[in-house]
Amino acid sequence: MSRGGEPRDRMELPGSLATALLDGFPLDVAVLDESGAVVWINRAWREYGRRHGQERDVVGRDYADLVAGMVDEPYAGRIREGLERILGTGREGFSVEYPRHDEAELRWYSMYATALEHDGRGYCLVVQEDVTEQRVSDLLTEARREEAATLNRMLTHEVRNAVGSAVGWLGLLETPPDQADRIERIEASLDRIEHVVGDSNRVLELAHGQPTFDRVDVEDLATAAWNRVEHGGATLEFVDRFPLVCYPLQTEVLFESLFESVARGSGVTTVRIRLCDRGFHVEDDRSEPVPAAPERAFAETPLHRDGRLSFGLSLARPLARMNGWRLSLGTSPLGGWQFAVRTDQVHA
Repeated sequence: MSRGGEPRDRMELPGSLATALLDGFPLDVAVLDESGAVVWINRAWREYGRRHGQERDVVGRDYADLVAGMVDEPYAGRIREGLERILGTGREGFSVEYPRHDEAELRWYSMYATALEHDGRGYCLVVQEDVTEQRVSDLLTEARREEAATLNRMLTHEVRNAVGSAVGWLGLLETPPDQADRIERIEASLDRIEHVVGDSNRVLELAHGQPTFDRVDVEDLATAAWNRVEHGGATLEFVDRFPLVCYPLQTEVLFESLFESVARGSGVTTVRIRLCDRGFHVEDDRSEPVPAAPERAFAETPLHRDGRLSFGLSLARPLARMNGWRLSLGTSPLGGWQFAVRTDQVHA
């Protein structure tokens, strides 16, 4: 409470302090009256005008007219319509990102506007931010992603063509009995190349894809991963069923990585998934103890198993981190390994 008994959240700032605060704000700020005319701009806006040769004072001018002279359609139209909604209803705010290029440089800005009321009159607060650096970074990232995807498609196509051609020529050879074993080894090597190309392509898709978060049941993700792994007759049990907010594809591959580790264990009969505090556990009953240095389990280099490439647990932690999760290894209550995934989510 204030000294006069008025709640603190209803205290009004002195006009001079409010002006000083907006003047010290690093983004461009303007205040419009009920007609849409500019009644005040802060220091950042004034300095921007001086830097860009816009010495003419904008105070008193219609903001929509100013926008029309600086921003191309359809962005100018969106800004005009948004301001009309705010000034007409006094309730609805809006935001828009727009390009504002000139002959010397490329610039992008983000604008946000919202309604204000003071002394019974309606106003509109407009804030503009230069987002060029982030926009350029996004464009470069997208360009590199497309470049990597194109290169991957080219290499995959060429390697598979070469492998197919080699297999075809091998089939035309008349193989002496004493050379049959060598021919089989060559065919196995070519088959292994084919698997490596496919698995490497999948890893690249994971790394350069554009995933979106979704809410998915853990049972759906884990079961799909389990069905792709040779688990030797072991059973997958769900002690708890719960949703995960995650990147579904990446999380499915994370489960696959954990289950492949289970498949390499000895005597595994049971794998179970259960909730813990803000996370979940994947547990098994393998006979091998947890390594003395558990961190080494996640540092495995890619393994070749039955002619295919397996990344073991080396991808598990990066895949977990994509969701903002932390992955650790300890001893399971079942006597085997326990993968603890800390999600910081409330799953119940």
